[in-house]
Amino acid sequence: MVDFDHVSEHLAAAAVIQPRDPVGWRRRQQGRLLTNPVGAVLRALAARRESEAAVESPVRTAHRYLTKRREHLDYAGARARVYRLVLGKSGVGIGPWCNSGCSWPVRGGKNLNPAVGC
Repeated sequence: MVDFDHVSEHLAAAAVIQPRDPVGWRRRQQGRLLTNPVGAVLRALAARRESEAAVESPVRTAHRYLTKRREHLDYAGARARVYRLVLGKSGVGIGPWCNSGCSWPVRGGKNLNPAVGC
């Protein structure tokens, strides 16, 4: 499970694709992730990805980050299994603690899994 707060940081950076309402766009994407339509979030990002030549690429970075970790984004499943939700500094994390950038296996929430970190 990837820390939701860390995923939210990537979404906040990518919110430049919606200059009129970046907070609303980020919240919509967070809501989608919490109910598991990860594909919808990836499509929203893919439609506005910067070119490979772009110096700054928060949308492309967020798309790549979520794509690489897609199998670790089952927040609805974790919530259904009655995992404790804890508040992070700007969002919600799932597990016994919330360290931005850390992740832990869904079944064994006691052990951090650094292999799925940033």
